[in-house]
Amino acid sequence: MEILRLTAGQEAPWHCHSEVTDTFWGMGGRMVIETHAPTAVVDLAPGQMHAVPLKRAHRVTGKDRGRCRFAILQGVGASNFMPLGACCAGAAWPSSVREARSLPAQA
Repeated sequence: MEILRLTAGQEAPWHCHSEVTDTFWGMGGRMVIETHAPTAVVDLAPGQMHAVPLKRAHRVTGKDRGRCRFAILQGVGASNFMPLGACCAGAAWPSSVREARSLPAQA
């Protein structure tokens, strides 16, 4: 388990894992977990948990690009970070997701 912080404007960009599930536990500030295939947006408050299954593309930001702090627990297996394009091969990505990979994180 790791405890991570995202500063204002920071994000964990679109990615997936081939062997582990990401389980998030909100600790400070609200966070947003977006997934693709299926598309969903989860608004996670401190004290709430959400799991993203293996091979599901996702990204994490602070609510309204704000700060957040969270714990992440990954299951047994290699914790590989597969960027957009390496996961969900053949999936029809919305244009907003395709374009996001070329945008730098806002400071």
